[in-house]
Amino acid sequence: MNHHLSFTDFVDLAGSDSFELVDNARIAALTGLEEARVLKSTQIKERPILRKGKENIDIATEVTDKLFDRLGIDAHNVEGLTLSHTALSIGESQHLAEELAKRMGITRGKVLGISYGCTGFVKIVELAAEQSRELPKGTHHPLVTVETPDRHIDAHDRFASPIFAAGAAATSLWKGEGHALLHAVNRDTQDLPKGLGGKVDYVFRIEKADAEDYFGQRSNKNIFRMNGDAAYQNGQALIEEATHTSLSKVLELKDQGRKVFAVPHQPNARMIRALDQVVGPEMGVQFVEGMEGMGNSISCTIPSVLARIKELLGDDGPRAGDIVLFPAAGICMLHPETHMSQGEGAILWNPRK
Repeated sequence: MNHHLSFTDFVDLAGSDSFELVDNARIAALTGLEEARVLKSTQIKERPILRKGKENIDIATEVTDKLFDRLGIDAHNVEGLTLSHTALSIGESQHLAEELAKRMGITRGKVLGISYGCTGFVKIVELAAEQSRELPKGTHHPLVTVETPDRHIDAHDRFASPIFAAGAAATSLWKGEGHALLHAVNRDTQDLPKGLGGKVDYVFRIEKADAEDYFGQRSNKNIFRMNGDAAYQNGQALIEEATHTSLSKVLELKDQGRKVFAVPHQPNARMIRALDQVVGPEMGVQFVEGMEGMGNSISCTIPSVLARIKELLGDDGPRAGDIVLFPAAGICMLHPETHMSQGEGAILWNPRK
């Protein structure tokens, strides 16, 4: 399905002044949990939220500017744009994509914004690859992820507040050198491996509630609720399954002695570490966890870890010719209470010179 497409560089906004970091002491004060328990359950010390006064379009523009600077391109080298932003109102994601294209001067090709939750990166890769069948050589199709779940949760929620975080990341597809896209596919499933679990009969829920944000402002708004047990148990099982399925599609390449890394969606650091320690050795796959300072930034987690992978793994990271899988699982935006979305994809790693 790749139509000879490659990813260029991956960038994110780590360290950007557009965010402020929330430590475990602040999470403990908001949720009533003990600080030590927050650290034990998340395995992270800090996570970013969008700074007061900043909006989605600000970080969308900032990360796209960063990508263009890294690649040495401008709108003349670009055709189309695909963006993932998990929104609660119809049309918000598309509006954000169109506003970003306008700011960047992108006038050619299709501009698409989707709201797809944690598997959003896999979905925009799948969609952009299809859109880019006839992409002229030397022309880029940017893929941008922008997430601000901190604006859509109750800061006092003991399940959501310690984990969810803001982020923005970007890359592009083109018919040139870079990380070759092998495949990417997304699906929704109701037959959850672990059922619904717990005492509540839902995985995720979107509801109207009186909620307070991280800045102490209270309002009646649409927010996410999560059944933690059901979401994490099913999420881990679906990520493991997606890794198996994705790996089966590249076994011929793996048999050539290439190392295999998995950069999954990062819902919980403990989950990724468990996958690496238990499942990884069985499959001959190294799972990469990179949640410190990032948190669960929904569709941003995979491209953000890919942007930081050299920093995370150093010389032990992927080298040219290695395989990088990117499995994902999370909320199904169409049927959040009963379904989950699952995605899988693979890259043949080849950093641009």
